[in-house]
Amino acid sequence: MILHFTRNIDKIPFGSSEATTLLKKTLPQIFPQGKWLENLKEAEEKRLVKAYFFNEQVKNLFFDPKSKILFCLGSFDHLHILYDGDYKEIKELLVHMHSLFNFSYDTNFGFLTTKLSTTGTGLKGKFFHELHYPEIPASIEALPYEGGFLYQNRLAIGCLETTSIESLKTLQAAIQNHVFEIKSLGSHIAQQIYERQ
Repeated sequence: MILHFTRNIDKIPFGSSEATTLLKKTLPQIFPQGKWLENLKEAEEKRLVKAYFFNEQVKNLFFDPKSKILFCLGSFDHLHILYDGDYKEIKELLVHMHSLFNFSYDTNFGFLTTKLSTTGTGLKGKFFHELHYPEIPASIEALPYEGGFLYQNRLAIGCLETTSIESLKTLQAAIQNHVFEIKSLGSHIAQQIYERQ
């Protein structure tokens, strides 16, 4: 599952080049093994790029090969952090980044972003699957994407990061189980047809 966090630096307007300049200076100091990507073809983590550029504009990409984290700068929101892995592994990094930057945060709403769907936790958990699963919870949406579907949490406000992630993991497991059941049924039917011949 891809975890997509959105953050904005407090007191700097959305879409400001000031935030990009600050982040461009600071990210290489935090991640000395990281590198700036000149174009999308250089991106080693294609899944991360694909998740970010679902309806987003490309500006500046910084990839840290050690942590496998992609940072996207320069859209209306100042910073997008994409990680393909376990939430527990990136939580420490997020806490560290929060100590370095004063991110826009409101005690009633959570992290402030340019989109209502990410205001709150600032998190969009995402996974791709070819199958459209009809029984998804109201808190999750399935968007058609490249011959399959992108499943993600609808809103990030009024919930915990862990709750959104667990809901998506439960759905992902249900879809995998459904696919297994369909394959098992198909194998069973094929076996019965073979035995009748």
